[in-house]
Order: sequence, then structure tokens, then C-alpha cells
Amino acid sequence: MIIAGLLIFGDEAALGEDVKNIIPIDDVIYEVDNKSLTNRPDLWGHYGIAREIAAITGRKLKPLYVENIEKYNDLETLNLSVEAEDENPLCLRYSAIRIENVTKKMASWKMKVRLYYCGMRSINLLADMTNYIMMELGQPMHAFDANKVHSINVRTLREETDFVTLDEEKRTLDKGVLMIANENEPVAIAGVMGGLNTEIEDETTSVFLESANFDATNIRKTASKYNLRTDAAAHYEKTLDPELTKTSIERFITVLKEEDPDIKVTSAFSDIYLKRYPHIVITIDKDYIDRSIGKELSMEEITTTLTNLEYGLKVDGKVITIDVPSFRATKDVSQKADIIEEIARIHGYDNIEPKTNLWKVAPIEKDPVRELEYSIKELLAVKYGMSEIHSYVWYSFELNKKLGIKVEDNLKITNGIVKEDNTLRRDMAPTMLYAVYKNIKYMPEVKVFEVGRTFDYNFDLKNAIEHKVLGAAIASNNKEEKELVFEAKKMAQDILKINKNISARFINRENIDKSWMHPFNTFDILIDEKYVGYISLVHPKISDNINAKTSIAILELDVDKIGSLAKNNIKFKEVSKFQTVTFDLSLIASSDVKYDKIENIIKSSNMKYLQEYSLIDIYEDSKKLFGKKTYTIRFTIYANDKTLTKEEIDSDREEVLNSFKQNGIYINE
Repeated sequence: MIIAGLLIFGDEAALGEDVKNIIPIDDVIYEVDNKSLTNRPDLWGHYGIAREIAAITGRKLKPLYVENIEKYNDLETLNLSVEAEDENPLCLRYSAIRIENVTKKMASWKMKVRLYYCGMRSINLLADMTNYIMMELGQPMHAFDANKVHSINVRTLREETDFVTLDEEKRTLDKGVLMIANENEPVAIAGVMGGLNTEIEDETTSVFLESANFDATNIRKTASKYNLRTDAAAHYEKTLDPELTKTSIERFITVLKEEDPDIKVTSAFSDIYLKRYPHIVITIDKDYIDRSIGKELSMEEITTTLTNLEYGLKVDGKVITIDVPSFRATKDVSQKADIIEEIARIHGYDNIEPKTNLWKVAPIEKDPVRELEYSIKELLAVKYGMSEIHSYVWYSFELNKKLGIKVEDNLKITNGIVKEDNTLRRDMAPTMLYAVYKNIKYMPEVKVFEVGRTFDYNFDLKNAIEHKVLGAAIASNNKEEKELVFEAKKMAQDILKINKNISARFINRENIDKSWMHPFNTFDILIDEKYVGYISLVHPKISDNINAKTSIAILELDVDKIGSLAKNNIKFKEVSKFQTVTFDLSLIASSDVKYDKIENIIKSSNMKYLQEYSLIDIYEDSKKLFGKKTYTIRFTIYANDKTLTKEEIDSDREEVLNSFKQNGIYINE
């Protein structure tokens, strides 16, 4: 006993005797660097660790000596009941037995010292016993005073209830908390902590011993909610093996008899087993094991390893049928990969020599469309300061109606998340206009883009064809529409330059078939005369519905088409060694002459040395030019084999001027 800090021994201790002969405090510490401990419920007990060490070192695991409780089957059974509302009960198994004539009150020095080394303090014999078995096997147990507990009912609380736990704290428990009840009186929070009303006292001589298995998730939530982080809860959270409940009772009786030989078991082993984990059988081939590990192991090493880890084995040639033991089948070992890991870790990962792959490793060709998509996003975000959005692939019926956008010909869906959002989009423009509408009221300028999916279909009962399309919108309360159109065109040109400097034509669209397109200022984008997108001012009615002060330009580009064209559009030509010549022509034409007509005239002219041309400026002033407008075009000419003479330069210049004159277009003097 301990009095005022002094440890008092009985007459059996001789004067001057070494205290180590009386108290077994000599100890050896083995440090196990085992990072998988947290995820391995079988390693939360010393016997599980011993099993691992035996397998690693090739030593035989000592048997666990337990009481044969079958000999008590003729005794009366305890009154147990477990309420379960469905096939996933919160209590998977509840086992119990009654033990009487417990005469000793304190545990032996051996047990006290072992608990102390495990970080636990000694309380009394029965409480120490439950902790001792939990440390040894990993199975929490609880000892009730059998004079206070006569029958057990495991159930959830029907209403909010006050309950005093063993730490003498009064807690208000919510409806639905799983409890252990003595008939109808709660005596423990299941799997977390017992109640003060049934604690073991100095006068206790009979014990109602509980060994149960509870739903891991429920225990974790309960312990966290009421800030009761007990050792029992920490074990139950790991999904323990329900088969342990019986083994732990058998072991408890064995050890208790060593401490107090005169105890008596006065009931049969009483058990309610509501949910069993499935029996897992895995069939694996030795060749598969060798390929996965990268090293050929002998069949003897494989079978010895698995046998030492207590797997059941049946070998047929190179095929091994494996019975997974229950203590590894709760959530750990379920497939071939788990068996490979078991064999490899016992063999030792550092004993496996790294080898190169047997197949040829070569870089794969990058997807041009994916590369183009990323480059477009980077260009628009960095150079043009645009914001990327991520939207749904269906239209908003309410917003379309409010803004005046018509999409009646689009495909309808019957199971949309929102009933009104029932139309798959064929174009990105409405999505861009939604973003402008929702943001322009808060800022003077909105610049948004998205590379998203659109759906093309002909209502021919065939699948819709998906396209990856860039949609972009520039909206401003300060800039003129003309400025926005040219900015959108510059964006399109920069995007096309990403992929091998593709050039495109921008021509006025004659057939306006979308409700948001401007009737005059809509331009198709053509590459090698193939349509890849368009630029358009937004129709005045829709623009006014969004914001009467706002100018809006829309750009759409078919990213799939551009990506496929780029792959085959690479053209090479020799760089001229001779001087290039550039000159500008300022042309005056009728106001109804479109730029595509200017382009057609240039292409049809017989300029011998023309290499490229570009539009520099368009100027319109109805008063100064009397209803006409001017185009400024820059021409670049050269030859690959000589320096052009003045006569050759003038000849090409006169050739294109004559072509313009024949079409009623003259040089602006």
C-alpha cells in the first residue's frame, strides 16, 4: 500500500531486499516504427503486434491461453436485448457473462506495472482487468457491478436525457445516442464511457462483464460531439473484429483467475450477434505475385508468410486460395493487391531490387486540341485580362425569356436539375450574355470567356454531336461598339496565331439566324473557306434588355475545328534573301462596300510579286466623305530570286489599282 507517498510492503519483503525482486519494474523497450498502426485495428493490441513481429522474424507466435467457457453453457443465460432498426445496427454484437466471489480489490504488482508502462493508472482489480485485456487484445470491455445491473437493453435514447458518467460529469445527451441500459435506466454511453450509477466499488464482489462491438462511425461521432475521447472510443473507431468479444471474455476469466483464484463464473456466455462481416476468400496466382512485386519468391516463402500472419491457405499448383482472418477482414484486406502488400512488406521492401520497365518508354504526342485550349485560356487571361467562367451545358429558360434570346430549335432534356433549365445549348453566346447581365450592373466593363461544350443535332433520332467551343464576351459602358468589334477580331487573330500562325478571313454574314446577332455587324470567320466561328455585336434589343448603356461584342470559335486544321495547316516557304517592299493604298469606296469585296479584288488581280496584305484602317465620315468610306491596305511584295526594280514595283501597284477602278473603287487622293 501507499501511505503519504511511502510504499509499504508486507512482512514478505526482507529488510534491504532489492525492490526489483518485489516489483517487476525491469523492462525492455522495443521501438516499432509502424506507420500503419492507426489503420490496423488488429495492431491496437499487444498480441497483434506480437503476431506481426513473429511473422517478420520467422518466430513462432505463442498461443493465447484462454478459458474454455463452453463448460458454462448449462448455467443460466443473462437477460440481453439489442434494438436494431435496420440491417445496419449500431451494435453489431453484444456479449456478456457474470462472475462472482471476487475477493481481491487491487491488482498484482505485475499488472499495475504493465498498465503503468502503457500509460494507464491503476484503479482497482476489475477496472484494471478491463484495461489490461484492452491493451493485450485491443478489445474494450466494461465491468458493471452485478448487484446494480440485472438485465441489459442496448438502445438509442428516445428523448434528451441527463446522464452522469464515470468522470462524475453530468452531460445532457441528445435523442438518438446509443446507450447501454439496465432494463430502462441508462448505465453507459455505448462504446464511450460507463455511468457513475453502476461503477465498481470497494464492496463489489460480483461483476456483470460486457464485451461488445459497435458501429465505428457512430462511436466516433458520439465521442467527438460530447468531447469524450476515451481509450475505448479510440479502439472502437478503428472498426474492431466482432469475433474478439468472445475471445476477450475467455482471456479475461483466465487472467482474473491468476489474480484471484477463487472467482466463480455464475452464468453462461450470453451473446447477441446481429451483424457478421462477410467471409473473404481471395484466389491468387504465384506468377501474379511475382510480377506485382517484381521479384520471384519461392512458394514456401509466400505460404510461410501468409500462414504466420494467420491466413488460411489452400495451394493447388501455382494457385493459392486464401481465407482472410476475421481480424483483417473488417476494412483492411479485401483484394489481391492487399495480399501482395502483405507478402512484400514481410519480405522487406528494401530487399526488392528496383528495375526498369520491360516496355519501351517514349513520349506520347500531345493532344493538339487540349494544348490549344490551354493556350487560348492563357492568352485571354494574361494578355486581354479576361475572366474565365464555368457554366452548365443547358440554357436558363427564365433568363432567355427576360433577355429576349430565342432557342426554340435546341434539344430539350426531360430530367434537368431545375425544371426551367431544360434546353441543351447549341451556342456559347447565351451563356456569355448571362454572365454579362449578372455582372455589368456592378462594374463598367465585363470581359468573360469559357471553353465549353455545345451540342449539334438534326432531330434525326441520332446522338447529339458535342463540340468544344470558345465563347467570349466583351461588354463596356465606356467603349464604342466599333472598338469592341476590333478588339474581338484581334483576339481571334491572336488565337489563330497560336497554332502555326493560321490566317483567316472575316466576312459579313448575310443570313442572320441567331436572335442575339446584330443584323449588320456580324462577321463569319473562315479558314481555307471553312467556317470556324463568328464575331458579332449583340442585337440592340437584347443589348438594351441587359443594359441600355452597354455595348457588347460576342466571339465564338470552334476549338475542335481549329485544332484539327492546325495539324494539317503547316506551310513552309523559303525566306527571301532579297529586299521586301511595302506600300499603303488608301481607297475610297461606296459605304455599302464590305471588306470581303476588297479582299476578293486583291486576290483576283494579277499582281506578280504580292506576298501578303493587311487592313490598316477603315474611316467613315458621312459629312466629309459624302456617304463614302476609305480603306487603308498595306501590301508586301518581293521576289525570291532577285531585287525588284522600280518598274516591277510600279507594275504590281498599277495592276491592283486597275482592278479596283474596274469595280468602282479609286485611290483617295
